[in-house]
Amino acid sequence: MPGRRGARCGGRHVYIPKGDRIREAVRDVELFRDRHDRGILPDELASRYKISTQHVYRIIKEQRSLHMKKVQPALF
Repeated sequence: MPGRRGARCGGRHVYIPKGDRIREAVRDVELFRDRHDRGILPDELASRYKISTQHVYRIIKEQRSLHMKKVQPALF
């Protein structure tokens, strides 16, 4: 199979995404919903999603900002 792909691409480098970023984005939205809607504590979220508590706080901050932009658009 690698030989066939190489023949079609002509030796060029081709980027094939793994989909990690989309999985992280979905995880971040689910984490924010768990915290915002269900009130699950950050320590529990960290163990549930297998990330550090500090990372949980970073995700919540980022998702809260995105949520506020959607709910409350800029005035100017």
